[in-house]
Amino acid sequence: HLVDLAVGLGVQRLALVEKWRSDPWAWLTGKDVDGSPIVGTKDEADPKAPLKPFPAHLRYIRELVKRLQSEARLQIDKARQMIVSTTVLLFDDWDSRFHIAVNTVLSKSKEEDAVALLRDKVRFPHSQMPEWVRKLCPMNPRPEKRIDYPATSSSTLAVAQNAAVGEFRGRTVRRGIIDEAAFQDSFEDMLTALMPMASQIITMSSPNLGSPGAALFYSLLERPE
Repeated sequence: HLVDLAVGLGVQRLALVEKWRSDPWAWLTGKDVDGSPIVGTKDEADPKAPLKPFPAHLRYIRELVKRLQSEARLQIDKARQMIVSTTVLLFDDWDSRFHIAVNTVLSKSKEEDAVALLRDKVRFPHSQMPEWVRKLCPMNPRPEKRIDYPATSSSTLAVAQNAAVGEFRGRTVRRGIIDEAAFQDSFEDMLTALMPMASQIITMSSPNLGSPGAALFYSLLERPE
């Protein structure tokens, strides 16, 4: 369907769309016909240049994208400022842009934090893309807590941990993303609800101790497959 929509873009851009649709790394590191990057990341620490090209030079990010493509269960023990959450959300954005009915639920402890992730890591890079890309793969601006991709009937919903359990139990999703899992007391309930309902489960967290979510997160890291 997207290739059909892209037919009027010219041979070069049509070839780009076909390549991007099949390869997330090609999309994340892609460039327009004039050489300008397609996907950027928001750097809140640099007010003069808040949009940076996707960090293709980081080898661990390339490995992360490969695992996002291939693994149904992925648990990531991360440090801050490693661009892990950004990469996971931009991978989900790629999948939602180019494939039909990719329904994702994103959980953080508070809904406003989950909404902020969508705003900063997905909506902002989209707003900086070339106009032809935004028209080809549009996303609805409202509601703020959910990104809808009308070209593919895909969506990503941002929820708080207490609402996530109900969302995970209430419908089948392509992907469940639990960010800062070690800070979420409902982590075990979310995993229990997600296991039979999601094709892919991604849990990630920066360090935390002394909470039920943290105890489970680190026990799972130590448990062999």
